[in-house]
Amino acid sequence: MVERKPETVTQTDIEGPLRAPLIEQPLRDVVRQVADPARNSGGGVVVGITLAGAAASAELVLRLAVKRKSFAARRDEIAELLDRVAAARRSFEDAADQDIAAFEHLVATQRALKQLPETEQTAPRERLVGAYVQAADVPLGLARQALEFMRDAERGLEFATRFIVSDIGAATALARGAIDAALLTVAANLAYVDDRSAATRRSEMGAIRGEAAEIAERVLAAANAAISSSDRS
Repeated sequence: MVERKPETVTQTDIEGPLRAPLIEQPLRDVVRQVADPARNSGGGVVVGITLAGAAASAELVLRLAVKRKSFAARRDEIAELLDRVAAARRSFEDAADQDIAAFEHLVATQRALKQLPETEQTAPRERLVGAYVQAADVPLGLARQALEFMRDAERGLEFATRFIVSDIGAATALARGAIDAALLTVAANLAYVDDRSAATRRSEMGAIRGEAAEIAERVLAAANAAISSSDRS
C-alpha cells in the first residue's frame, strides 16, 4: 500500500475521486487497474474481490440448502446463516473502494507534508501518523470481518452435500489467504506508527491469523473427507 503514488495530488485526491464503485465495473477493467502503476489499486483491492468471491461461493451452498426438503426442519437456521453470509458478501464488495480511499488519503497527506518547510511540519506529521493508522485499520477491519465469515462458512459445512462441499472448502481457503494478505498490508502501515499505538493491533492480528488457520484446517479436512466418502447423498 505505501509504495504506490499518484502523479499529482489535488483536492479530489484528498476527498476521494469520483468513480463508479469497483464492484460495478467489468472484472477485466478492475484487474487491469490493479496491474497499472498509475492507478491507486493493488493488494487491498484484490483482497476485497477475493473475499466477495469466497462469500458468494458459500452463499451458493446455503441458497441450495435452504430449498432442500431434507433440511426443512432447520430452514430458519439456514436462512439466518444465509442472511449473514450474503451481508458479508455485500460488505466485501465495498472493501476495495475503502482500501483505495484510505491509500489516497495517506498519499495526499504525505505529499502535503513534503510541501511544507521543516518548521511547519509538526502538526502535519501527526496527521500523517493518523493516516497510517487509518490505512492499517481498513484492512484490519476487513480481516476481522473475514474471520467472522470463516466461522459462518464452517457452520455451513453441515448443510453442504458431497457434491458442493468443495464450494465451502474453497470459500474457506480463499478467505484464509485473503486474511493473510490483508494482515500483511496492516503490518506494512504499522511500521510507520509508534509501538504503543501498534501493539494492540498487532496482538489482534496474531489472534485473527491463528483462528483463521485453525478454521481452514478443520474445514478443508472435513471437505476432503466428505468428497472421499462413499456417501453420495
